[in-house]
Amino acid sequence: MRILILFVIATSLVADGGGVVAQKTVNHFRVTVFANPLPMSIGQEQIAVLIESQRASVPLPHTRVWIRAASPEHGMDELELTKSSMREGSYTVTQQLRAAGTWKFEVVVGCAGVRGDIPVEATVNDAVGQIGTFAPLIAVAPAGAILFVFNRVLRAHSARTGQA
Repeated sequence: MRILILFVIATSLVADGGGVVAQKTVNHFRVTVFANPLPMSIGQEQIAVLIESQRASVPLPHTRVWIRAASPEHGMDELELTKSSMREGSYTVTQQLRAAGTWKFEVVVGCAGVRGDIPVEATVNDAVGQIGTFAPLIAVAPAGAILFVFNRVLRAHSARTGQA
């Protein structure tokens, strides 16, 4: 039961993971770009953008946000982000990353007639790289089980030899 609880907690932490890819200020916008999962790899990637006022760090509602994504092999995609229910001023999109290499993203923000373009470069790894990132976490459970069994065998052996 404890192992199941730890697995659920670890899974939820990884699921909420991701991290900051870039944070820049342009015009009166402070723009923070997040990606989940990190490191970015081939496959489905959730990209979130948080738009705040530069002066007050207050989220700016009624903002339109686009991302232009240029991959090393497949050219440019343009996606409009949808408003996230997670936090005011947060916008999300799920992008299928089809190729490894250096991607060039351009976040375009428009609010109250003011526009800001934020260039972001990010490295996208092969899908195999994602497994390698979590391999140490995946190996912990079997290693713990092996150590537990080994401990029990040693205790049983010492109990038999101690009584003889």
